[in-house]
Amino acid sequence: MKKIFTIPHILDLLALSTFGFLLLDSIFYSGFSQKHFLVDSKNLFIFFIIFSIVLFLIKKYTVSPILNKLNKILLPLVLVSACLFQYLEDSNYVNFVYTKFHINPINFLALPLFSGFIFFLNNPKIFRKYFYYLIPLFSSALSQIISFDLGFRYNIFSNLLAYFVNYFLWLTVLLFCTSIFRKKSHSMILYLSVFSLFTLINHFKIKYLNLFFIVSDFLLVKHNSQYLSEMFLQFELFDLIGMIICLILLIFISVFIKKKLTTTNPKFKIRFILFVISGFVFTFPIFFPIQFKNTLNKLKIETYLWGPIENCTNNGIFFCFYDDLKNITNPAPSDYSQQTINQIYEDSESLLSSGEVLEPVDRGGVKPNIIVILSEALWDITKLSNVQFPTDPISNIRKDIKSTLISPTIGTATANVEFEFLTGLSNYFLNGVIPYSQAVRKDLPTLFTSFKEMGYLTTTIHPYFAAMYNRPQVYKNFGLDKYISMENMTDYEYAGAFISDKSLTQEILKQYNSTTAPQFIFGMSMQNHYPFETDRFSSHDIKITTTLSADNKNIIQTYTDGINLSDKAYQTLKSEIAKSNRPTIIILYGDHLPLLNPGLSLYQDAKYDTSDQTKMHSTPIAMWSNYPVKFQPKPFLSPSFLGLEILDLAKIKPKNQFSYLKSISLTDTVLHSNLKPKFTPQQLNDYELIQYDLIYGKQYSLK
Repeated sequence: MKKIFTIPHILDLLALSTFGFLLLDSIFYSGFSQKHFLVDSKNLFIFFIIFSIVLFLIKKYTVSPILNKLNKILLPLVLVSACLFQYLEDSNYVNFVYTKFHINPINFLALPLFSGFIFFLNNPKIFRKYFYYLIPLFSSALSQIISFDLGFRYNIFSNLLAYFVNYFLWLTVLLFCTSIFRKKSHSMILYLSVFSLFTLINHFKIKYLNLFFIVSDFLLVKHNSQYLSEMFLQFELFDLIGMIICLILLIFISVFIKKKLTTTNPKFKIRFILFVISGFVFTFPIFFPIQFKNTLNKLKIETYLWGPIENCTNNGIFFCFYDDLKNITNPAPSDYSQQTINQIYEDSESLLSSGEVLEPVDRGGVKPNIIVILSEALWDITKLSNVQFPTDPISNIRKDIKSTLISPTIGTATANVEFEFLTGLSNYFLNGVIPYSQAVRKDLPTLFTSFKEMGYLTTTIHPYFAAMYNRPQVYKNFGLDKYISMENMTDYEYAGAFISDKSLTQEILKQYNSTTAPQFIFGMSMQNHYPFETDRFSSHDIKITTTLSADNKNIIQTYTDGINLSDKAYQTLKSEIAKSNRPTIIILYGDHLPLLNPGLSLYQDAKYDTSDQTKMHSTPIAMWSNYPVKFQPKPFLSPSFLGLEILDLAKIKPKNQFSYLKSISLTDTVLHSNLKPKFTPQQLNDYELIQYDLIYGKQYSLK
């Protein structure tokens, strides 16, 4: 009996369904099929590609005659239409085509990809000939999918150019592998091994650190070994099973490839040329950083400095790895010299008041204790529209708010905020570099060294893994006396997935009471770190009401519970310090807005203006003391200028880069990559020279 419904028929049906859903998403809106049919056309497309390739490798297969005839008509039609619509979009303004023709041109561009793949399937000779070089096309999508925990956070059609840039880079890797081996099977096995290792590293780094794999990670294996061991202990069963499955699949595919790919690579001369070309591509950002930057500008590829994960989801994870290559070398600016650095400091000193106090003074001549708390993701959630709060979740903190921090990041990269605060240097000049991981290699003058010179004991308390962001080595370079991490804490409790702010407060008080010497204590909390899963905290003291969706309501409720606990911990700290007869100043600030959900969709749903960069980077700064202090900070402060403010509160004369900051603070106290600076070009140039000198240069600033 003849089979009516075979696997090829299933593939035909899948192909027609995919094309149809892609078309629906194109002529209506992105996600139309998902909303109305519970099927994501993009996921379906990827499934169709993988299924058809497997079927093709196992058994020679061509599409049905009907589908082939349909595609012969649709392929040229769709290709011409997509180009036309994209031209109209680019030549007019954003959403022109969608508004006028009710067609989403970005999604419409996905259709030629689909039709092109059908064409290859129907021409097995051509497909077999070029299949080897089509593999990177799928690597680009699969790397994103697996890296983001098997989620489809990266829409391969949302930025078609980025997708093909990632394809080009993976193709370059394949060409490099091809240049090494004589047999294609060996080249493919090496390529798949590189692909698998790269993707798995990104998967776990994104999942546990919310950061992507970068070149400098190779330099940090030693420092991160302790953290990695702890991370492996937290692996979920799914992670371990997934790794085993991936290893088995890699072995199976390698054996399969070795049998099927019996052809040889080009002759030695051609392979040598491929080696040179691929080598040039991957060294281009290193040796030609300016030309590389200009190329990205011409291609209109924008790197997202405020969020590494956002950068990956928009530009592709392999491109971000490639883009980081430019940070390996740091050529000196043309005007960099000892004479120039000395002149900058001389000019800045002349602007400072001649009556600057050289020693800390306060009541009774006792040096004040300084307690600074970087509160993870602390933000005023009441600024969201469509959400009602019966009581203020941060009432105690709000009473002491004196200024606003302009954070260099959104939702992540706490260490970048920490870097600015402790060093007085700025991420503005680092072009997306994560300083703790990629830049700090030398001893630097910091707040720690400024306080130590005045007889202070300096302590950092962070209730998380010590090795995170290479902090042990970084703090050594910063001149820190004592680092207390969760490994050193003996008595603590969890609030959800992380150690509570209450426990951090107890640890701060424990350190505060351990000596009568003046102290600079820097605490960093973890309690309110993403993700904000439902019922993360045991109680809901402030029950919100909102018109937002149930999922969004649960997220906001969890975040509200968390910052309310932070507010209570802050009040406990104040109450205990108030009992002390030792003069003490407390400063608390949020490092960045919370990552309420991937992307900024919740903020947008709550009618928060995400286009306003000042709003998106603003967090509260609270200041309090147990003795009379006049708090007169500027309305807005970058973290680097907040550190300067604390030196002023302690009446410590700023030195090195802080003295320069003091001089330009007369102009402004905010420097941010997404905001137009108020500083003069000369001030920015001098600031950058000082930063280069301290991080990469010969440190003339210290001589």
